[in-house]
Amino acid sequence: TLERLEAMLAKIEPGILTPQEIDLLSFVVVSREEAFAFCYAKKGSFKRKIYPDYEIPTIEHVPWQRPPIQIPFALKEQVIKQIEDEEKAGRFEPTVSSYRSLMFPLAKKNGVRLVVNLEPLSSVTIQNSSLQDSSLRR
Repeated sequence: TLERLEAMLAKIEPGILTPQEIDLLSFVVVSREEAFAFCYAKKGSFKRKIYPDYEIPTIEHVPWQRPPIQIPFALKEQVIKQIEDEEKAGRFEPTVSSYRSLMFPLAKKNGVRLVVNLEPLSSVTIQNSSLQDSSLRR
């Protein structure tokens, strides 16, 4: 919609884009507006048949169970609602797992943001340091 386009353009610092670039951006956004999700609940996803779930290679390790962090009582209802919203949007899903990472809420101006600490996962992940063949680049 025009309101969303104007909101996008308002976030761009003056002078960053030329008038021609702004016109092109406006054309693309308006003509392909179904490709943009302005909230996570409207986000689409690829079919798993085409893009299967990615398996993260890891070194041998012992699964971790981090103790939960106490949620402040004043934020408890907001956190519960946020988790429910994330589940409905497909970002969180129920699981039975050998792993439990820390999750804690941060109070922000526009609500609560949940932070999931994945540092333990980062420490056992095998990094892909291969470089793409430069002849394949355009």
